[in-house]
Amino acid sequence: MRTVVIDCQILQTVARSRGMGHYLRGFLQHLPGKSVRTILLVNPRLPELSSGDARLLSEIADEVVECALVTDKDRSEFSAAAATNRKLLDRALARYSATDSSHAPYFIVASHFYRGIHPVFPSSGFVNVSIAYDLIPFLFPDDHLRPGSHELRDYANRFAEFARADHYLAISQATADDLAVHLGIDQTRISVVLGGGSPRSHLEGRMPAALEGVHDFVLMATADLSHKNNERGVRAFRQADAGDMALVITSTFAAEACQRLGRLAKRVIFTGNVDDVEYRWLLDNARMLFFPTISEGLGLPVLEAVEHGLPVACSRIPSLVEISETAFTMFDPTSVTDMARAINATLDHPPANDELARTREAVLQNFSWDRTASRIVDALGSAQQAQKRGRLAVMAPAPSSFSAVGKVVQEMHAELSRVFEVDYYLETGIGLSRPVRPDLLTPLPNTYPASQLAGRRDRYDAVLTHIGNSEFHIDTILESLRRGGNAIIHDTHLTAVFDFMQREGVLTEERCTLERLIDEKLENTASSRITTLARRQDRLLCYSDYAAEAVSAVSGDPRRVTRVYQPVGVPERVTRSKSSSGITVSFAGIIHSTKGLDLARTVSEIPNVSVHVFGHSVFADSALLEPLTSVAEVVSDPSDLEFQMALCNTDILVNVRAEYHGETSRSVLEAMRYGVVVVVRRIGWYDELPDDTVVKVDHASEVADVVASLAGDEQRRREIGKRARRFLLDHHSYARHASTLADLLLG
Repeated sequence: MRTVVIDCQILQTVARSRGMGHYLRGFLQHLPGKSVRTILLVNPRLPELSSGDARLLSEIADEVVECALVTDKDRSEFSAAAATNRKLLDRALARYSATDSSHAPYFIVASHFYRGIHPVFPSSGFVNVSIAYDLIPFLFPDDHLRPGSHELRDYANRFAEFARADHYLAISQATADDLAVHLGIDQTRISVVLGGGSPRSHLEGRMPAALEGVHDFVLMATADLSHKNNERGVRAFRQADAGDMALVITSTFAAEACQRLGRLAKRVIFTGNVDDVEYRWLLDNARMLFFPTISEGLGLPVLEAVEHGLPVACSRIPSLVEISETAFTMFDPTSVTDMARAINATLDHPPANDELARTREAVLQNFSWDRTASRIVDALGSAQQAQKRGRLAVMAPAPSSFSAVGKVVQEMHAELSRVFEVDYYLETGIGLSRPVRPDLLTPLPNTYPASQLAGRRDRYDAVLTHIGNSEFHIDTILESLRRGGNAIIHDTHLTAVFDFMQREGVLTEERCTLERLIDEKLENTASSRITTLARRQDRLLCYSDYAAEAVSAVSGDPRRVTRVYQPVGVPERVTRSKSSSGITVSFAGIIHSTKGLDLARTVSEIPNVSVHVFGHSVFADSALLEPLTSVAEVVSDPSDLEFQMALCNTDILVNVRAEYHGETSRSVLEAMRYGVVVVVRRIGWYDELPDDTVVKVDHASEVADVVASLAGDEQRRREIGKRARRFLLDHHSYARHASTLADLLLG
């Protein structure tokens, strides 16, 4: 019988009445009889447990351990509290820890990201497990994680602790896929355990005061956050023209938001926050639940509506499709018209009582606390402790930059930190650059400015630099030229960054001329400005055979060059919005004249095809987009989530480059993970992709005919997409990449 220690501090905070508290309570209530020894951890420095929770813990625990951990009342910074709490935790749990990893007990943290507490894992002797609910703050940073804010620093440091987990218990496959796609966590370390039913099912309802005199209403369970999609939801309710019916919106909204939304439709009623008995009344008396959210970890309002027999119209997003693919009227959450259609369809033709009963039975069989508890206990058996093999310094662009390299480095952290103790040395480039994603690495205590690596190299078993052809690699290139190390070569042609360094006075004209003369002397065509850098490194890693051959030709010793696969997370389940405009053909990535955008107009003339263009205009080439607006949907500088959603909803991606510089296309890999069919040119890395995972052309003039053929052959598209996803899973995982790096860098 294995010992399981569960951090129950969340039950001593106001979050006890929120989803995290409900989840832990539901799981604990069904642990008795399971084959584990249960130790529950509470904090005497926090408010006392409620009488019900105190009774629950005393009934199920083999032992309750009190540990006076530091809370937010003592230190607001998680990083300042973590070291203290780890020492306190180690002392409190010393008698349970094990030196033999095969018999180590489990330590489960119920919530890493609630700011009222500072939960940490023990330093050693336990298998670390975390419950994962969602990545909403990371995916919608404008609401939660503004650059430079305390909230971003706090989230980043909690993320670093979260990344110490050996295994993750995801409350949905959608959450598991977000962990894999956005944080690079290997799917083998994630178990989908789902959740159970309503914490309110036993209560007798009470009408909220705001609904006095209201007899007919649609319930919109939401919050004052952008991912809840409230404005589109209210506009859709108005467009549905539901007569005198009211739209009841729950949760607390700012006064300005109430006024703005209230002007969009008649009879919009804001209840403010409602307690359990009031929400129970709403479920029992509403005509339907309208749930227009863009993203959810699970979607408890929909699950509760099913339990209470309430018809549902909701967004076609992964977590809600996961609950049921057929039980709800689903809509595209980006389309007000489609949302209005779904409202009308649900009101005009609500499911019959026997149909609702069948739905309820099918859903609740899967989403039950007893099954969740069993899944969690089963999942613990596959959790394994990390085996760190050395200390590593990583030098790269900051994740917030336009550079996709910084994004990949951030996504590598969860798996790389399992095999190395990692410190980061990051650079932000010369000049101003708008952050394009939350940076979870720069706020960490083990992250430093790139310029500081020179004086710290003797602390590490290995140094790994990421070399690319943009201004975000200047310090990295200079350090690699001066002192060597190990380098991942993202681009074999570095002319642009060397020219930039010359213009900015970072390198002299004579030094840059010397690199050019070396290229001319060696008659390089597959690389430029890379010879001196390559010869300074102990080991060079390349993401393609093309790059490996190009680097080998100038390295002086081809044995130091290794071809590896660029890692990319692959979701287990892909959910796409159904387009009403036929086949979607996309052009995505950095907006530049070399990226084949001139093909968009020709492709748009193919029957039953709509063209989407989206990406970052970092080279001031946004003028390229102006002629396309009449034939394509154009989105410049989308958020990471918008970019991923657009890729996922693409049928065919065209990435036919006029020029090739030894790079590996991140957009292509990310499209392939969703099963999108990618059309590429037979050149360099693109031609190395297996012929059955992409569609290859020799010349841009072939693209229109190829796209037209693919557009009319759904079966072929499906088969190619399936093989592409399988190829990535077999070769491009972050876990495999981290293990390969350890083997190469440490021997």
